[in-house]
Amino acid sequence: MSLTADSGVKPVYDDRLRGMSFRMVSNGAAAPQPVRVVVTVQALADLVHANVDDCSAATEAFDHLRAATEAAATVKFDRIGPAIQPYEGVPTFLLMTGDPI
Repeated sequence: MSLTADSGVKPVYDDRLRGMSFRMVSNGAAAPQPVRVVVTVQALADLVHANVDDCSAATEAFDHLRAATEAAATVKFDRIGPAIQPYEGVPTFLLMTGDPI
């Protein structure tokens, strides 16, 4: 299985998971299914070498790193796909500090 970008949905800041949440679509199953990916603010901060604790800074950092983040999400999904658990009814996983982005 693999993920493709869902550019029709804008990323949102998730207070509970402390990161930018965005949707991708798994395209290896019988029917494409949405997958939520959350890149943590700490991972974004490490990548841009700046504080991204507020929503606008996190959004700006994510926009700058979107292509790299989507590529990293695809690699991680290919590795852990079957182990992904639902969060609020949608399969969800985190990209964190230490994940190659």
